[in-house]
Amino acid sequence: MIRLMEEITLDINSKVLNSAFVNSGYRAEEVVSKIKTKKFTVCRFLSILKGEIKPTVGEIKKLDLLFKRGIPFYFLPDVPPENYKLSFRKGLEDVSPADRVVIRDYEFVRNDLKYLLDDLGVDYSRKTPTFEIKSDPSKVADSFRLAWKYEKNNIAKMSSTEVFSFIREKIEGENIFVFKRDFYRYKNVNFSGCIFLRENLPILIFVNSKDDKNRDIFTLLHEFAHYLLDKEENYEINYNFLLEDSIERWCNAFAYSFMINVRNEEDEGFEIKKKETLISDHKLIELSEKYKVSKLALMYRYLILRIITPEEFHKYASHYSNSNKIDKEITKDLRLKYALMMRFILSKRFVELVAKNYSKGNISYGEALNLVKAKTKPHFEEIIGGLMS
Repeated sequence: MIRLMEEITLDINSKVLNSAFVNSGYRAEEVVSKIKTKKFTVCRFLSILKGEIKPTVGEIKKLDLLFKRGIPFYFLPDVPPENYKLSFRKGLEDVSPADRVVIRDYEFVRNDLKYLLDDLGVDYSRKTPTFEIKSDPSKVADSFRLAWKYEKNNIAKMSSTEVFSFIREKIEGENIFVFKRDFYRYKNVNFSGCIFLRENLPILIFVNSKDDKNRDIFTLLHEFAHYLLDKEENYEINYNFLLEDSIERWCNAFAYSFMINVRNEEDEGFEIKKKETLISDHKLIELSEKYKVSKLALMYRYLILRIITPEEFHKYASHYSNSNKIDKEITKDLRLKYALMMRFILSKRFVELVAKNYSKGNISYGEALNLVKAKTKPHFEEIIGGLMS
């Protein structure tokens, strides 16, 4: 019976389907190879896009796994305008189709945020002053450490996840929405993070989760630094710290200096201890756990201080920065209840906005479920928590 249902043809809008295909970044051959059905050839796919033949239920379901628009999307009477622009960032010509989907989706989220904020009359304009590239990034970082009372927390006794949450909350207090990677929706994301600044929409930072949770902290701070400069220069962090790109260098320096300032370095004897001691696995792990800074960032700082050579840095960086695996702790997180994971992934401020709009009747129950990615009523209640009470 289920198999018969999959073979039923659907009277979709082929122009809408073609729009989803064009904006996915995939070539027709790539789509067909991913569908993995004998009958679904390039010729058949192109005919479906032209409206010459109708797709089956099974084909549309598989296509949507790639295009990620939701089945109802393909029945729209007209092609909706694409609300995202990939041209404002450098180097996006070679972005993988999967990464384009992520970028597109979070541009859509920004539009959702605008409507949620407007319905409540909440201002989402910039709160933080803009800094110039000539500003000293370490001094700017120190000013935020002071403003956020970072020094008063016993960072060494906090977990990396707790430190990330603390900084995330402070950044969201600056009128920015911070989202983490949705493991259920995006299996592979090839970049560390990005910030969305333009188009007069709410500011959004996306952080991918890597094998080093301290690197997530660095990514979050790096993207916040782009916000401070008001520069949406690159869609990803480039961990080649020797680039001439002054914006990337400034953002890297801000992120590092926030986690370890000059006083911390003096306490650790960066200028007096032997190189062999500082670059030993034992010392790198000790410093990484104490200050919640990635080992790669520590090696970069050693390079700046001329403790190591560029060749030594590149050797370490090539070994370290290419990893895109999810660590054991994150894998364990994936086995937690779905709702708890979504509370970790979604911006807390975003969830609060959904709850308030739903309570006031600005959005329907179905819209609220969709916005917080709840699969069931219990999921929705767990994600929202006590925000509507």
